[in-house]
Amino acid sequence: MTESDQESAIAAEAVTRLLELDVSAVQRITGGGNNKLYRVDTQAGETLVVKYYFGQLSDNRDRLGAEFDGLDFLWRNGVRQISCPRACDREKGIGIYDYIFGEAASYATVSDDDIYQAVRFLGQLKELTESSEAEALPEAAEAGFSLDLLIDILYRRLARLQVVEPTLPLQKELCAFRDERLTPTLDRMVQLARSRRAAHGFSSEALLKPDQRTLSSSDFGFHNAVRRHDGEIIFVDFEYFGWDDPAKTISDFLLHPAMALEPVRSGAFVAASLDVFGDYDLADRLRTYFPLFGLKWTMIVLNEFLPEGWKRRLFSGVNTENQEAYLRGQLEKAATLLVSATEAQTEFPHGS
Repeated sequence: MTESDQESAIAAEAVTRLLELDVSAVQRITGGGNNKLYRVDTQAGETLVVKYYFGQLSDNRDRLGAEFDGLDFLWRNGVRQISCPRACDREKGIGIYDYIFGEAASYATVSDDDIYQAVRFLGQLKELTESSEAEALPEAAEAGFSLDLLIDILYRRLARLQVVEPTLPLQKELCAFRDERLTPTLDRMVQLARSRRAAHGFSSEALLKPDQRTLSSSDFGFHNAVRRHDGEIIFVDFEYFGWDDPAKTISDFLLHPAMALEPVRSGAFVAASLDVFGDYDLADRLRTYFPLFGLKWTMIVLNEFLPEGWKRRLFSGVNTENQEAYLRGQLEKAATLLVSATEAQTEFPHGS
C-alpha cells in the first residue's frame, strides 16, 4: 500500500469515526500549499475535504487549531463566505470541512463584483471584532502591532536565511542576493519607515490600539478562494487566522505572488478597504509599511531554500523531479519582489 493509499484510508476512517458517515470515494486534491488535501464523497451524498496539516509536532504554530477554531467562530456568527468546519482530530492533525464546488477564483480575470465580495468579507470580519468571543482568538501569524514589532519579524526572517551557505552554485546566488541586495535594502527601508512615522507623530514602538485591529485569515486573497458556479467567492485557508493589523491584511492581498490585479482593481480594493476599516491612521500605515511587507514576501518565497521549508513542500506533494529549477524560480520571484518593494518606497502603486 502506498503512502497516498494509507492517507486515503485514514481520511475515510476519520470521516466515518468523527461524522458517522459511510465513505464511497476518496481522491487526492492538488494545490494544498503546505498541507495535504483529500476529497471524500459519502454515501449520504455529502462531499467533504479532509486536510492533513504539516508540522503538528515540529511546528510551534497550531495551524489546525487556528483554522478550525477560527472558521468555527466565523460560521457560528453568520459568516458564509467560508467552508463550514465539520470535525477535527487534533491529535492526528486532521481537519474536516465541507467541499466547495467551483473553480479557483484566480483562474479568471478579477471583476468589480469579486472586489466587492472581498471587501464585504473584510467588513464582516471587522464587525466581529466587537464580539466578546473574539477576545479569546489568537493573534494572526506574524501579527506585528507596532512598527518595531514588524521590523523584528523582518530581521528574524532574514536571520533564518543566514543558515544557507554558498556550497552550491544556486546557493551562492542566493547568498549574494541576501547579502548584497536584500540586507542593505532592508536596513534602508527600516530607517525610512521610522522617519516617516515619526514625521506623522507616531513612535515606532507604539502599539496599535485594539479598536484599530481586525480579524484576518492572514493569507487573504483570490489565490485562496473558490468561485462557485453562481459567482459567489468562498475564501479558504485560515491556518494563520487571528487578530491582525488591517495594513498587513491589505498589503498581503496585493503582494501575494499568485495575485495579479489590474491597477484599477487594486486601487478600488484599497479605497473600499480603507472605508470599511474607518481607521484615521490606516492610509499612512499602509503606505509606510507596504514596502516592508514587500520585503517580507521577498523572503517568504525563499523559504524553500531552508530545510524546513523544503520539507513542507515535500509534505504537500510538490513535484521534486527538478528541485534546482524550482528553487531558481523562487529566487527570480524574490528578485522581482525586491525591485517592486523598492519602487513602492517612492510611490504607493495601488491608488493615490
